Amino acid sequence: MSPQFRRVAGRSGYTLIELITVVVLVGVVYALAAPRLTGYMSNQKVQRAMDRMASDVGFARIQAVREGQPVQLILTGYRTYDVKVLDGTAAGKIVRNTDLGMASGVTLGPSGSSVTFDSRGLLTAGSATFTATRGSYTAQITITPIGRVRRDY
Repeated sequence: MSPQFRRVAGRSGYTLIELITVVVLVGVVYALAAPRLTGYMSNQKVQRAMDRMASDVGFARIQAVREGQPVQLILTGYRTYDVKVLDGTAAGKIVRNTDLGMASGVTLGPSGSSVTFDSRGLLTAGSATFTATRGSYTAQITITPIGRVRRDY
């Protein structure tokens, strides 16, 4: 070994070459993992939005039975929806307002669609489907005539 590369007794550490190698390897691993991680996060946000909506559909159904009156879940915007008791007044009584927020980036649709449960907890008309989209990822829930929620994602 040449004298310039000898280690002095008691000195320890890493050489500049070793540090650069580690930094490059970490960068390569990050470059490979980042796109998948971003896609995973988008999928999770859409699934969380659909889980929240499915929970609120169940809440609306329970409220209909509890109140003995029709209850409606209606999309009021691209990221918002209301659960309201149709108590005979023009507007109804809003019992829950949900806003997914701009930060989630999730868009709900179709806009203006709704489901209404009667006092027995059954849908008043057929079945309904709600969709959530973020980027290229789309998920949906379908509510059957008996009020069961099926998640398709």
